[in-house]
Amino acid sequence: MNLIVGGTGFVGGHLAEYFFEQGEISKAIFRKGAQIRILDQCGVQNYEGDLLRKSSLHEPLEGVETVYNLAAETPGIAGDVGLGV
Repeated sequence: MNLIVGGTGFVGGHLAEYFFEQGEISKAIFRKGAQIRILDQCGVQNYEGDLLRKSSLHEPLEGVETVYNLAAETPGIAGDVGLGV
């Protein structure tokens, strides 16, 4: 199972689509307020989280073999408050 951190971004969304097309199960951590439509369309198990809070990472990491960290701070984008994913 894969975990995509930053799955609502451009690259993360395409990675989720790729895994879906390959029949692989994926999870994703997203920041509060993120648009998760692409993740839902790809059957991704979604978890709201914040990279700065270890406690929000425990459940999404259960059963995961590979983590793809595509999260980034994006200053200047409305609603981005730092590294919350």
